[in-house]
Amino acid sequence: MGLWPSGGPGDYAAYHTHIDWRWMTLEFATLAAGVVMLWRYRLPFMVMPIAVTLWYMSMDVANGLMQTEHWDWAFMRDVSLLFGIATCCIAVWVDIRSRRALEAEWRQDYAFWLYLFGAIMFWGGLSLHDSANEWGKLLYCAINLALVFWGAAIGRRVFTVLGGLGVTMYLGHLSYEVFKDSLGFPFALSLLGLGLVWLGVWWQRHEAKIQQRLSRWVPSGLRDI
Repeated sequence: MGLWPSGGPGDYAAYHTHIDWRWMTLEFATLAAGVVMLWRYRLPFMVMPIAVTLWYMSMDVANGLMQTEHWDWAFMRDVSLLFGIATCCIAVWVDIRSRRALEAEWRQDYAFWLYLFGAIMFWGGLSLHDSANEWGKLLYCAINLALVFWGAAIGRRVFTVLGGLGVTMYLGHLSYEVFKDSLGFPFALSLLGLGLVWLGVWWQRHEAKIQQRLSRWVPSGLRDI
């Protein structure tokens, strides 16, 4: 149809390995086709190609905005973070509409894939920020701790898992700084790992009660059914 921009990769297989703004032609077409298929068949899995395409598009849009042959990874990181926030906001909107839908076929979990890839985009962009001071790292830990409770409150474990990984990374950083060049470092790291395993077991046993208490603080449309 003559819509493909000149230049760039000539092989479709490169779509999964090369970042290039020209892929946006394919991505917009995929989004349009995905919406049509979702409306036609009304299956939650139909959201998966839409969510994956938004993830790929976050990198290609950044490449298109830079318009340079040199990679600015900090810019791409920030664009990914913003795309992740936007995708999570769309997921919240879809989630609320699905829960309030009157027809049974629209009350399915259409937000799952959007939450999954949106959270990965946001958390990945956030984690790639290199904090130059301890206050920045403490803020990173606080955001991840908020993700843990947010995921528990709305019944979305992807936020809890990613938030837990972020907190673990921060605690590992503290262990390294406190016990740097010390024989106590492997013991501190082992105790940290055992403590997290214990916390995971405790959380699993009391997950229902934790979720019930935290859900009081979120809008009724997002409370887990």
